[in-house]
Amino acid sequence: MVMMKRDIYCISITDKKTVRLGDYGQFNRQYLTMGDQRYFGKRQSVVKLQLMKTYCTSFYGSVLWDLSHPVITAFCTTWRKGICRIWGIPYCTHISLLPIMSNCLPLLDELCCRSAAFIKSCLKSDSSIVSAVAHYGVYDGRMNSHIGGNAFFCCSRYDVTDI
Repeated sequence: MVMMKRDIYCISITDKKTVRLGDYGQFNRQYLTMGDQRYFGKRQSVVKLQLMKTYCTSFYGSVLWDLSHPVITAFCTTWRKGICRIWGIPYCTHISLLPIMSNCLPLLDELCCRSAAFIKSCLKSDSSIVSAVAHYGVYDGRMNSHIGGNAFFCCSRYDVTDI
């Protein structure tokens, strides 16, 4: 699903059609419009990047996404292509340079931070039901729940052995 906010294309993968692996081609074509010169005009790259950060990084519901799903990798790749397009650099630019140029975390790291903060808030919730469900998902259910799977993904990504 593509949402328009003040003439800027933003990204959302909460639409079930977009998340299916078979729709990767459509997903990639739709979201490459991010950074399109028609909507950003002739502004400087720094301004374009700030507009993109401001209007296209809400990712509502991203804490519930399965971070280990292959579509997340495609999503991050498309995001990097959008940043390359904003800066006017080749898509083959090494991905380690993009966070330095754009002064922000890589998208997958941002999603992991949001997910970890959500998991922490659920585990420390004042509601005993929310806390119990989160505790079960992280410590007992693990890969059978999104919250446990995301906790495992973040821990393995950052080499954390103790939760």
